[in-house]
Amino acid sequence: RTLAAVMSTARVAGTMIVEKVVGAAAEAGQPLGQLKVLGDRVNAGTRSMGVALTSCIVPAAGTPTFTLGEGEMEMGVGIHGEPGRHRIPMAPADAITDQLVDPILADLSPARGQRHAVLVNSLGATPPKSCSSCSTVSPTA
Repeated sequence: RTLAAVMSTARVAGTMIVEKVVGAAAEAGQPLGQLKVLGDRVNAGTRSMGVALTSCIVPAAGTPTFTLGEGEMEMGVGIHGEPGRHRIPMAPADAITDQLVDPILADLSPARGQRHAVLVNSLGATPPKSCSSCSTVSPTA
């Protein structure tokens, strides 16, 4: 797989899922070859989407990566602060959650009743109470 293919699946918080699963297996003593296979498998089944209310400033650049207008959000931002898939107007948490989850479900095409792990990560900018409101919205897949 190319780096572009890897980045298109485990982005932002998705990388943490891969790192935690593979790290636990490594700690349990699995050999390196098995860790690679496990990491590839977990990565293939991992998707993440991020939303930004402001751009990050990469220290080497010293300027914002992108600029948002008043009342705009960037959907699908990259792990290194890249602009996302598209911009939308500010919206309530349930609408934002739907716009984050729907493309993931469309891409994964999970079977009805299949179990999934969900990680809600604020990257430090969103209060925990706001994050928990997003984690209670569940798709009907």
